[in-house]
Amino acid sequence: MFNPEIFFQALVNGLLMGAVYGIAAVGLSLIWGVLGVVNLAHGSFIILAAYIAYVFFSAAGAPPLLTAPIAVAMGFAVGYLLYKGVGRKVVTLDPSTSLLFFFGLSLLISNSILNIWGPDVRGIPWLIQSLELGGTRIPIARLIALVSTIISFMLLYMLLQHTYYGKAIRAVVANRVGAASVGIDVDNVFAISMGIALGVTFFSGTMISLVNPFTPSSGDGYLMYSFASVVLGGVGNIIGTLLAGIFMGLVESLVGVYFSQSISPAVAFIILVIVIMVRYRGGR
Repeated sequence: MFNPEIFFQALVNGLLMGAVYGIAAVGLSLIWGVLGVVNLAHGSFIILAAYIAYVFFSAAGAPPLLTAPIAVAMGFAVGYLLYKGVGRKVVTLDPSTSLLFFFGLSLLISNSILNIWGPDVRGIPWLIQSLELGGTRIPIARLIALVSTIISFMLLYMLLQHTYYGKAIRAVVANRVGAASVGIDVDNVFAISMGIALGVTFFSGTMISLVNPFTPSSGDGYLMYSFASVVLGGVGNIIGTLLAGIFMGLVESLVGVYFSQSISPAVAFIILVIVIMVRYRGGR
C-alpha cells in the first residue's frame, strides 16, 4: 500500500543528496565544456577535499561549512597551477592521451590519500540531529549542504554571467579564434576556468564530507554520478548539470525505497546507458 510519509521522506532524501551530486558534477561540466577534456581525476579531487575538511575538523574542530571557503581557494590554486604546469599541453593532445593523463592523476591522488590516511572509513560527526516536519525527517547537516549548494551555485552563475572573466570564458567557448582576435588571453582563460572548476569540485568535497562517510576509493562513485549528470544535463550547461544531479538523487532515493538499496548505486550507470542510447538513436 502506498504510504505518503515514506514517499515524501524519499523525495526529501533524494533532493538533499541530489543537490550535492549536482554541484559535484558542475566542476566536471566546466572543464569538459571549456577545455574539451574529461577529467577522470574528478572523483579523486572530490575525496581529497573531503579529507582536507576532515583534517580541519579533527585538528581544529572547524566544521565543513567554515572549511568550504578555504577548500575553494585551494581548489582554484590547484586547478590554475595544474593548467599552467601541464594542463596547457594536455588539452592539445588527442582525447585518449588526455584521458590517460587524468586517469594516472586520479591513481596518484587516490594512492596518496590511502598512504596518508589509510583505508578506514572517515566521517565528520557534525550536526547529526534532524528536524521533523509533518512526519518527514530532515537531517540538519544535509539541509545545510543543500542551502550552501544553492548559494554557491548562484554565486558561480553570477560569476559566469556578469563578470569580465565569466564573459571571457563564454566567448572562448563560443569562438576561440575570435576571442583571441579581440585581445582575450585564451591561455589564461583556460587556466582560470580550470581553477574555477576545481574550486567548485573542492567545495562539493567539503559538502560530501558533511553528509556521507568516505574512503580513499569513494571518488569512483562520485565520478560516475558526475559523468552521468553532465551527459544528461549537457556538457558545459551548469544549470542542466545541477538539475540532472538532483534528478539522479531523487531516482536513487526512490529506487532504494521501493525496490532495493542494493541496486540504488547502479542508478547512475542505468541512466547513463539510457541517455547515451537515446541520443545515439536520435543522432542516427
